Amino acid sequence: MKKNNGENFITPSVIIAIVIIVLGLIGIYMSFYNAASGEYELRTMLTMLFWQLLFSGILILIGVTVIVVRMIKSVRRNTEIREKLELLEAENKAAQELIEKSLEMEHLQRLEIIGTMTSGIAHEFNNMLTPIMGYSIMCMDMLPDNSEELLDNLTEIYEASSRAKTLISRLSSLSRKNSEEKFIAISPDELLIKVEEVSHLSLPKNVSIVKDYNCPDECVKGDRTQLGQVALNIVLNAIQAMEEKGGTLTISTRREGDKIKLIFTDDGPGISKENLPKIFDPFFTTKGTGHGTGLGLAIAQHIITEHGGTIKVESELGKGTCVTINIPIRKARKEDVISSDNTLVDE
Repeated sequence: MKKNNGENFITPSVIIAIVIIVLGLIGIYMSFYNAASGEYELRTMLTMLFWQLLFSGILILIGVTVIVVRMIKSVRRNTEIREKLELLEAENKAAQELIEKSLEMEHLQRLEIIGTMTSGIAHEFNNMLTPIMGYSIMCMDMLPDNSEELLDNLTEIYEASSRAKTLISRLSSLSRKNSEEKFIAISPDELLIKVEEVSHLSLPKNVSIVKDYNCPDECVKGDRTQLGQVALNIVLNAIQAMEEKGGTLTISTRREGDKIKLIFTDDGPGISKENLPKIFDPFFTTKGTGHGTGLGLAIAQHIITEHGGTIKVESELGKGTCVTINIPIRKARKEDVISSDNTLVDE
């Protein structure tokens, strides 16, 4: 007989106790047998029966006591082991939470370092890029006719400078904090309708978009341009992921408690388990050279955090990706915050 913790319950002491109990039982049997034989006088028989029963009872009592003590020790041992296992599980859970918090802190520190660096050098870079772009335009205006090759070269210079300026601007956005005073009431459904309209310009024929908007009368508080940038970035990422084999992107909104959920689900190739923890890291990208800077989701996370919300990505390789954004609801009716130019404004 063996307990779950691997400790043997049948020990030499238990075996001896069992033997003692058996001997006691045999002794009781023999006492009654001798008494029934009629070989002794009544007085002698009663005296022998008394002492034999007493001796056998003592043997049985000793054996039972040994087994009970052994059982109590075994129960205590099992309890101690169970408590140690529970303690180890709690420590393991705490260690896992600590590791997750450390990874999150490292991510925030990387963003902070990038923000600190870019905020210091962005102005200088812009000062250098502005004259390059300006003189490129001036040179293009001064070109004589039939200078197509030179015009192409100057155009390349201007477009490269423009891309660099855009990249610096996107990096700088990681270090800027939004002021809630500048936030306005925004209809999430209308925001996504406009994002979907813009994304149709780059929508391949083998990719379709399904809309499921359920918040026509709800509003969130935020920066319309930044939230639109986040949504458009997610939509374009999904479209690019499905370009080769095609697929469907489902964009939906719904209210849960005091938050609005923006959900983007595609049936594209998905993201591997190895890459999934890295997708919010600045400059991380699985796209080829020239097809992405790896800043899109890092900036998206920064923007959503500044809006008091969260962004979560769930994905499985070969089964698609689901991006869920949670944004706090602004307690206002949509009809109360629509201005005459059909732009949502603060109350």
